[in-house]
Amino acid sequence: MTDLSYGAIRDPDYQAHVTSGKKTISADEAYLLVPDENGRIEIPNIVEFTFQNPDWQPHSSVIINPVREEYLYLSAEERQVYAALLGAGKKEQAARFLELLERPLNARRQLAQNENLARYCDEHPIAATMINISSALLMPIELIQILGEAVQLKGSKKPEAKLGMDPNSSAFQFTQANRVVRDTVTADMGTVGKVAYDLVTGAGQGILGFAVGGPAAANVIFSSKNAAQTAHEIAGRGGTPEQVLLGA
Repeated sequence: MTDLSYGAIRDPDYQAHVTSGKKTISADEAYLLVPDENGRIEIPNIVEFTFQNPDWQPHSSVIINPVREEYLYLSAEERQVYAALLGAGKKEQAARFLELLERPLNARRQLAQNENLARYCDEHPIAATMINISSALLMPIELIQILGEAVQLKGSKKPEAKLGMDPNSSAFQFTQANRVVRDTVTADMGTVGKVAYDLVTGAGQGILGFAVGGPAAANVIFSSKNAAQTAHEIAGRGGTPEQVLLGA
């Protein structure tokens, strides 16, 4: 719980504010909104809108999608607090409330994704391994996202920026997925088996990269994968954005 939560709940008009603040618009109404110069649209209670329309996408690529998957991991009480702040006319505090929950929400989302992927790996180990190999083609893109987020965090003046880069950030999605697949598929293997698995998947990724773009592409994939894994390890230790940038 945050100070914002306590303040909202102690308000004698808390329930009335929750009811008022939960009101949002329909998906069709959202399509009619005009974005500002930065491509942003303003939706009343984006949390409730996200729960009602989790797959909503803007019609234009110029518009930034306000729907975020992390909001789906808010607890019922957190949703009410956010609504109460909006209902009380405390829009800036409501936005700050979501900012303070960003890391916990990322952790909840990542845990759920890891658990779902682990179950899939248990049921389909070969298919999961093939997906793991093919995902290597996306590692250069992921590394760019990681570095971009580190640079953005480095220049941030928000207090939570001092915590360093979030290891559960969506920028690490493929690195996290690769680790879950490996750990799940090799759980019952000994050391030799795990080494053999790494050799097979590494060779598969190299062959795939070579087939797509020759030796240069294979090298880029391997270097990007190693750099992304190193960046994730640094972030997991609470490393600064500068350390992430240097390590990657």
